[in-house]
Amino acid sequence: MSLSDEQNKFLTEAITPLAESLELELFKLELVQEDGVKIFRVTVDKDAGVGVYDIQKLSKRLSPLLEVEDPFSFAYTLEVSSPGIFRELLRTKDFERFKGDRIRIKNSEDKSFTGILQGLEEGNILVDIDGTTNRFEWATMSKVNLSPDLQPNRKRQ
Repeated sequence: MSLSDEQNKFLTEAITPLAESLELELFKLELVQEDGVKIFRVTVDKDAGVGVYDIQKLSKRLSPLLEVEDPFSFAYTLEVSSPGIFRELLRTKDFERFKGDRIRIKNSEDKSFTGILQGLEEGNILVDIDGTTNRFEWATMSKVNLSPDLQPNRKRQ
């Protein structure tokens, strides 16, 4: 289940100004089905990070808009969220913003690589893996996410 091109265009044009009025940036729209429930997921971002209050404000303003516009012919649940700490890198500016961060790349053959993002150059994602810079053609990657190391630094005895 996914949004049609027409739905995506319409919803993007309707939601973007609303998000921007709250100093948020529309990051991604998704229509998914989980456990038999249809979910319209609106993901927003901002440089300082999205907080619960941001999500709450947008959700309160978005609900009436969706009731009036009625973009779907079926019942659904609205979910407003942030990209989170394992956020997908979708836009050119994401690769600049998160340069130096640890990422995980998955190619079209389901092979994964983890390393430090060095940047984006001529359509290639540059990733330092164990001290060697590797080039991955962005167009052939199925997914690129931040992959923070969540293990606390522990001293070994």
